[in-house]
Amino acid sequence: MKKISCIIIDDEKNSAKMLQSLLAHFCPHVEVLALIHKPADAVEWLTNHDDPHVVFLDIEMPGMNGFQLLDAIPRITSNVIFTTAYEQFAIRAFKTKAISYLLKPIDGIELQAAVEKAEKQIGTNVSARIERIEAALH
Repeated sequence: MKKISCIIIDDEKNSAKMLQSLLAHFCPHVEVLALIHKPADAVEWLTNHDDPHVVFLDIEMPGMNGFQLLDAIPRITSNVIFTTAYEQFAIRAFKTKAISYLLKPIDGIELQAAVEKAEKQIGTNVSARIERIEAALH
């Protein structure tokens, strides 16, 4: 199974660590590159590093919410999985860049399904890039 890289952005340190533990147990092929607790630090990280395959993103955070964070980084190519305690943001999340929406406390089986969805999307993105490169070469 191919390694999947991710970062976890959540102002609640315990929630971030819990998600990291769930990933280790239910999705051991997912590598957590960073746990980030401040939205401004997340913008800096995403600006200065290659995009991870997946960004687990909390919505309600002080100073900048998850939607504002995504707006601050328009070039992000990562698959976004929102993790939040609030179900009322689901429609808005899917209208942005979300491929999944997990309610806290996060269920391990739902987490697996979200990661599988991301994996399919990653495969699709790679295939599309290869096709564009081949077309450009011809």
